[in-house]
Order: sequence, then C-alpha cells, then structure tokens
Amino acid sequence: MDYLKTLRDLFAFMKNTRLSETQMRELQNQKLRALLHFVWERSAFYRHTFEEAGITEKQLDRLPLSAFPTIDKTILMEHFEELITIPGLNQEQLRKFDAENTADRRPYLGKYHVVHSSGSTGKPGYFIYDEAAWHTMLLGIIRGALWNMTILQILKLLAGRPRIIYIAATDGRYGGAMAVGDGIDGVGAKQMYLDTVQLRRSFALRFGMIALLGSFLGTIFSAFLTDPLVAVLMRLEGISNFSSRPGIFTILLPGAVVVIWFLLFAYLAAGRIRRTPLTSLMEE
Repeated sequence: MDYLKTLRDLFAFMKNTRLSETQMRELQNQKLRALLHFVWERSAFYRHTFEEAGITEKQLDRLPLSAFPTIDKTILMEHFEELITIPGLNQEQLRKFDAENTADRRPYLGKYHVVHSSGSTGKPGYFIYDEAAWHTMLLGIIRGALWNMTILQILKLLAGRPRIIYIAATDGRYGGAMAVGDGIDGVGAKQMYLDTVQLRRSFALRFGMIALLGSFLGTIFSAFLTDPLVAVLMRLEGISNFSSRPGIFTILLPGAVVVIWFLLFAYLAAGRIRRTPLTSLMEE
C-alpha cells in the first residue's frame, strides 16, 4: 500500500460520515446497483441464479435487495468457478499455490491476494482479491480501527509511533492477519511477530543479560579486590607475601558458567508460557 494514497483514500471514506441519512442511502443504492450489473455481466452463476428467480437485467435497478436470492459458504465453494468474475481461476489452483508456498503475503500470480477460512466446516474455502478490492477492504479495516478520529488526529497518533498488539493465527493465509500486516505497511509502521517460542527466548535472554551484567561487575570487583582482601587475611596467619595472579581463563570461566546456568533455568521456567492464557500474558 502507498502511504499517501492510503491517507488520501481514507480521507475520502471518512467524508461519507458527514452525509445525511438520505444521502447515505442513495450512495449505498448506487453502489449496490453497480455491483448487481457487474455480476450479471461477468458471473455465470449469478446471472443464472437471478434468471431462475425470475429477475431480468432491466429489474436490477429497481428491485429491493430482499428480492434477490441468497447464497451461503457451501454454495459459494461448490460453484466457485461459475461464480467468480475472473476467468481461469479455480479452487484447486489456489490450494496448490497455498500448499507449495509459505504462508506469507505474496500475491498469487503477482496480482491476487489469497486468503482462506479455517476449515471448521470440513474444508477450507479460498477467496481472492485483486489489488483494488484488497485496498478497499484494508481501508475499511483502518477506518473501523480509527473510528471517529479526524485525519489530523490519525496523523498525530501515527507520529507517536504507537505499539498495538494483534493476536491472530499465523500458520496460514488467514484474512485477518494478512490484512493487518498489509494495513501496518500501508501506514508506514513496523510489524513484529511474536509466538510462545519467541516469548520463551526473550524471557531467557533478559535474565541472561542480567546475569551477564552481574558477572561482569563481579569479575571486575574480584579482579581488583580479591588479592588485597586475601592478603590481609594471610598476614593475620603470618603469610606476608600473597598474590593469586589469576589468568584470563580463571577470571572469565565463573562468569560464563553463571550466565549459561541463568539462561538455561530461565528458558526452562518460561515453559509455563505455553500453558498461560493469552489474556494473562497481555496483562503482564
């Protein structure tokens, strides 16, 4: 997404919030009629379904929405090739693309954004957006997230570099995660992925850094203070000349052992993250 284009189009979207109810209904009706004519001309499934319901092309501009037949996900998947308005695309091609490529945001054929459902009904459904449709969908998400904010307020918010957490499954081409990723790019922000493995590593690394700092300070103090303190004790026992003369290895080894043990125990202790509810992790 282009940053300036995103803000410009978002501003145009937000202008619609100032329309009266009558103006809004008229705008919605215009868009609905344009969509009905579009699918009549380009989708064999919709044209056939409308004709079976007794709807002619001339009636597309005047029939209420309730007069048109409805479809569900099952029908959509069964008639995908007839329903789609882009010739040559089918579900099997999209499944193959998904199976052969990692779940990133790379477009199919370089121009179509592919997302799929979770498959909770038995088989995942694949859906595609061209660049214009994807951009419009992202604008809707951004507008919803920044609802009731002016463009100046949005710019001020973005200038403050806010940190926003979004919890989503990342093991597939799920629409929410992919849309949020592109939306983040669109407003010039940075996306960071975090899972339980990364949380464990981060937890262990922080403790390791603390242990490293403590070992470093301990090594410095021991290097300068060990000989004088031990020499005092030795003189009390009648030994007047004492010098330990430690080498680099004997100086660094204790600190390295401490840091490694801290890292290991911190990583093992962080294993409970897998059993901790996400809401608790967010609060902590």
